[in-house]
Amino acid sequence: MKKNLESNFRNIKVRGEICNLGIHNGNAYFSLKDNLSKIRAIVWKWSGVSLDNIENGKTIIACGKMN
Repeated sequence: MKKNLESNFRNIKVRGEICNLGIHNGNAYFSLKDNLSKIRAIVWKWSGVSLDNIENGKTIIACGKMN
């Protein structure tokens, strides 16, 4: 099932509010939530994404892959 999900959902966009933000060794670990669900997310330091605008309570659209 995991392999099926990863191969069928390569480029996804998720809109949600950042919560439980933690930054460790340059990586950002957080959850994205809406009124129905919550999903965990990571921004790796090598991804080139600036962490300057990542903060709890901010609504974003995250793009990435599922794994």
